[in-house]
Amino acid sequence: INAEYMGHFLSVYFFSMLSWVCLVLWLPVASSVSFMLKGTTPRCFFEELNPDESVIIEYECGALTMPEMADGLEAVAYDPEHFVLRRDDLRAAKGVFEFAALELGGEHSFCIRARAGDGEVPLSLEVTRGDELDQKATHSTVETLAELKARLERLKAEVRTLRAEVTYFSNRAARFRRTSDSTHTRVWALGLVQLGLLVALAGYQMRALKTFLVAKKLV
Repeated sequence: INAEYMGHFLSVYFFSMLSWVCLVLWLPVASSVSFMLKGTTPRCFFEELNPDESVIIEYECGALTMPEMADGLEAVAYDPEHFVLRRDDLRAAKGVFEFAALELGGEHSFCIRARAGDGEVPLSLEVTRGDELDQKATHSTVETLAELKARLERLKAEVRTLRAEVTYFSNRAARFRRTSDSTHTRVWALGLVQLGLLVALAGYQMRALKTFLVAKKLV
């Protein structure tokens, strides 16, 4: 029984190590990789980096939305002398972890593990480094410029519409002001004419009254 158990254990161990080695060797030539984190055991990947070369690792782990994964993941980047370049807690279901080789080139390592739990956690990584970053940045710049151009065209259209509306309301206000000024002038003129007529009528009545009183010898 012990021999059978030992043989089964060695076969499982052999295939686990084989898959581990294939995964580590595959990472430098692939832009993305998916695997399972088992318990709190860390999974490490190795990259040959030049001095000052940057690496951006985009991760996606839907399990981080579950309550049992509230402690999140721990990601650590090491230089060739195993000095910690960056350590970070990953709690969002999707995010970015980045580090740079600084002045020391050589084999760098990146390790990630679950902080708690003993189950399996599916995880996807997309690694971008060096020239790929420049190409990605150029592609992003082109997309950003295209988006900015489209937004600028929309803004120009909105400005033209706003200018047309402002012109319309300005002309309408000017017409209303001219109408109001004309009406105001006419009202004043009519009022002055009416006042003149009233004064003339009052004068005529006073004169007629005086003439009547004189004729009757009342004055």
